[in-house]
Amino acid sequence: RGSTAWIAWPCIAVALLLMALRRSISLFQSFAGVRTPDLQAELVALLISILMLVGVAAIRKVLLFLNRTEEIARLNREIATREAIYRGLLEQSYQFTGLMTTDGKLLDISQSALRTAGIDAEEALNRPLWESAWWSHSAELQDRLKQAVRRAAVGQLEQFTAEIQSADGSLIHIDFSLKPLRNDAGEVVFLIPEGRDVTSLIRTRDRLQRLNDRLARANKELDDFAHIASHDLKSPLRAIGNLSNWIQEDAGDLLPPESSEHLDRIRERISGMDALLDDLLEYSKVGREHGKIEPVDVKAIAEEAAALVQIPPAFKIVVDDSLLTLNTL
Repeated sequence: RGSTAWIAWPCIAVALLLMALRRSISLFQSFAGVRTPDLQAELVALLISILMLVGVAAIRKVLLFLNRTEEIARLNREIATREAIYRGLLEQSYQFTGLMTTDGKLLDISQSALRTAGIDAEEALNRPLWESAWWSHSAELQDRLKQAVRRAAVGQLEQFTAEIQSADGSLIHIDFSLKPLRNDAGEVVFLIPEGRDVTSLIRTRDRLQRLNDRLARANKELDDFAHIASHDLKSPLRAIGNLSNWIQEDAGDLLPPESSEHLDRIRERISGMDALLDDLLEYSKVGREHGKIEPVDVKAIAEEAAALVQIPPAFKIVVDDSLLTLNTL
C-alpha cells in the first residue's frame, strides 16, 4: 500500500500489455502465412496475458478498497472521539443544553433536561422545541420562543429568563439563551439552546424585594410619626410655654420664689422637648439623607439629659469634664 507499490503496479501492467501485443502480432502473422508456429501455444500465451492484465486490475481494485476501508475506519474513530467530547460537554455544561435546526426542531438534548421534564428523548427530539413539555404550559412563552428562534436563525444571540415546567408540574426559572452555530462560510446551520436553573436566585431576589418593601413601609411610618411628633406635639408645648409666660408676667411679684422657679423649669422642659422633637425628625432621616460631619459635645448632651430628670434630694448628678467632643454625622 506504499508509494513504491503504486509505481510498480503500472509498470507491470505495461509489461504485460506489451507481451499481449507481441503475442497478438505473432498470431496475426501465423494466420497471414508469414510463418506458422504452433497456433495453440500462441492462443494459450495470449489468454494468459489477458488473464494477468485482468488480475492486475483486480488486485489494484482490492488494494484501493483496503486503503479506503482503513481511511473510513480512521474517520469513524475520529467521529466517535468527537461525539464523546460533544456528549460530555452536553451533559456537564448546563442543566439544559441541546442542538436544534434553524427552524426550531430539536435534534439533541441533555439528559438533565429530560430528567427535569420527566420525559424520554423520543418525546422531545425531531419536533419544535416550543411543543415540548418544558414550554407547553404557556402560549405566551411559546410565542416568545418562536420569535427568539427566528432572530437567532439570522445570527442574533437571544437571551431571556423563562419559566419552564418540571416533571411534577411546578415551574422553575432558567436563564435561557439561543446561540447561532455557523459553518466555515459564516452561515447559521444550527442553533444551540442553553439554560441554567436560577430558581434559587430568583427566589432570593424576590425575598430581598419583599424585605425592601417592608423597610420602605417602616421608613414611611417612621416619617409620618416623626412629622406628627414634630408638628402636632409642638403646638400644645408652645401653648404651655406661652401660658407659663403669661402667668409670670401677670402675677409678677405676687408669685412666691418657688413658683417662679417652677415656671422657669417648665419653660426649660418645653425647650428641651422641642429640641427632642427636632432631633427625632432628624433621626427619622438617618440613612436616607446625606448629612455633614460636625462636632458633638458629649458633656453638653449629658448635662441636658440630667436636666430632664427629676433628681431625688438624696442624689446628685456630676458630669465629668473629661468627656470628649466627637466628630460625627
